[in-house]
Amino acid sequence: MPITVRRYSNADAEFLRALADEAFSEYDGDGERAASKVVAMTNAARAHTLVAERSNRPTGFVTLSMGDEGAHIAAIAVVRDARGRGIGARLLHAAEALARKLGARVALLETGEANLAALDMFLRAGYRIDGRLPRYYRTGYDALTLRRTLD
Repeated sequence: MPITVRRYSNADAEFLRALADEAFSEYDGDGERAASKVVAMTNAARAHTLVAERSNRPTGFVTLSMGDEGAHIAAIAVVRDARGRGIGARLLHAAEALARKLGARVALLETGEANLAALDMFLRAGYRIDGRLPRYYRTGYDALTLRRTLD
């Protein structure tokens, strides 16, 4: 089934909250807190959120914020039963295209050092590890910072 990517709308708020709760609670230690942070990111100035859909049902999202250094990929998640099917890569590619359109020359992000599936996706997309953030997440997990030049 084809995947489409579209801009976030207020009707997506509950989906976004539920997916963020599930996807990020391991790192934040509190799913509700993680979900609230993602919703706040979505509503921040200079933030843009895209939603992936399959059969008119949301299956993932990506949030990016534009800053002086470039575009920061603040959050990306795919529903559990749709992972491993290229939806995250499709969302990442769409976020990078939007960032280029908005004038960014660099994309930056952080990901859990232990999140091997995400790390693999980012490295395959051309990101390079730029640094390490010890105990970055509330649960004590370390994070890696990654960077990609947007051509």
